[in-house]
Amino acid sequence: MALLNDLEGGIPLASLVPRFPPDTHVPPGNNAPLGRSSLDEFDAHHLVTWDGENDRRNPKNWPAWRRWSLVVFLSLMAFGVSLGSTMMIPAVTKILDDAKFGVPREGMPTFVVSVYLLGFAIGPLFAAPISEVYGRSFVYGASILLYMFATVFCAIAPNVEGLVTFRFFAGFFGSVPLTLGASSIGDVMRTDSPHTGKAMALWSTGSLVGPTVAPVIGGFICESADWRSMFWFHAAVMIAISLIFTCFLSETYGPVLLERKASKLRGRTGDKAYFVLGRRHKSGRNMVKNEFFRPLKLLFTSPLLLILSFAVAVIFGFHQMIATTLAWIYQIRYEMRTGLSGLTYLGDGLGIILGALAVPAASDRYIAHKKKQNKPIKPEHRLWLIVPGTILTAVGLFWYGWAVQKDAHFLVPISGLVFFGFGVMAVLQSAAVYLVEAFPVHSASVLAGSYFLRSLFGALLPLGWGNSLLGIVALMMLPGLTILVKLAEGMRHRTNAA
Repeated sequence: MALLNDLEGGIPLASLVPRFPPDTHVPPGNNAPLGRSSLDEFDAHHLVTWDGENDRRNPKNWPAWRRWSLVVFLSLMAFGVSLGSTMMIPAVTKILDDAKFGVPREGMPTFVVSVYLLGFAIGPLFAAPISEVYGRSFVYGASILLYMFATVFCAIAPNVEGLVTFRFFAGFFGSVPLTLGASSIGDVMRTDSPHTGKAMALWSTGSLVGPTVAPVIGGFICESADWRSMFWFHAAVMIAISLIFTCFLSETYGPVLLERKASKLRGRTGDKAYFVLGRRHKSGRNMVKNEFFRPLKLLFTSPLLLILSFAVAVIFGFHQMIATTLAWIYQIRYEMRTGLSGLTYLGDGLGIILGALAVPAASDRYIAHKKKQNKPIKPEHRLWLIVPGTILTAVGLFWYGWAVQKDAHFLVPISGLVFFGFGVMAVLQSAAVYLVEAFPVHSASVLAGSYFLRSLFGALLPLGWGNSLLGIVALMMLPGLTILVKLAEGMRHRTNAA
């Protein structure tokens, strides 16, 4: 009889009852990860698992160079699609001044930018369930191709309606690297690895630095050429990244890899009884139907996920508001030309980079400290940094807002954005690592719900709020977040992720 192994590939089991690492939540009843069947349906002889703790086909056992190559390419993909969210901001008024785009100016500049985030909000609801049925690589490959087509169509859009439509689809397909990136890293990194935080930070940096440097690039391109050249440039960048990425693209989702192994066993032996836990007697179409509502179901039925996702959405919404208005404020208040106004985003970018270096170092050091004390490692050990991150976000907003209001030297508001970017990075990165480690099997669906809410906030949060008001809102969230950090473990165990 085949030896039963843990789904995470690390713990041999001697009984027919599957056990999971201490940081994997197993809901009560028959709802174990991947939809475990009742015990009387188990056939240990035909249950397909990894061949021991060190099975090289398990992505968690890949060589370090291969796992880190994946992280680098995921970060590049996140960077590439994130460029599209803000690259056009410094040039929106020029786009709408195009003779072919005779449209009302009121509200339209903001909508042309934010419609991309609406695509970001809807895309994960489709990408996550499909990836958990057919695998990550299939979804990555299809979305990258369609994203490039949407970007090219933006470049040749004949009118503003066409531009808005293709911007939405670019956001829809571009959401995939952001939705699945953290889950893919979770596929190849073990929970207690001292490098998980660093890997997540590297990936997060791509998604946050992209919107920061994009206005710089877009501003200078628009100044030296026309606005359509921005989209052609973006398409060229994505083609280059995609060619590199697809050369190294491999499937990482364990259940799909095990299903492929089971399929080979069925074909080689003629025995159709081989199966993978949670995927027995289920067609791909039926599984997609069952999985489709999982992201929103988890988001709105789990207090833990709803509260944490709401906090992340508010912080991300603040970041998007700053990103959307910063160039315009410097063009109007400091009379900067289009190209130079894009440089004002470098303060936020510097804060993000510093956060990418400091946050994972602090998180991994805390994990190492717990291991030295021989204490069990819990996902909640990744969560504490959201509290200081929220404080720094508020400090940055107050600093930036007051400096602009007092007409301080143009570098003073930018300095405040360094603190703001650092705080945003601490909140978003800590939350992403926590969700992947707390719900490893269904991390894509959990993150999809979170990204849906945060992108919705980023797109629809009304502009015009004073920065001091935003800072006050951030401070008002602190008591709730502090309580959440303390109660997260109990709330996690009460969350039915199946």
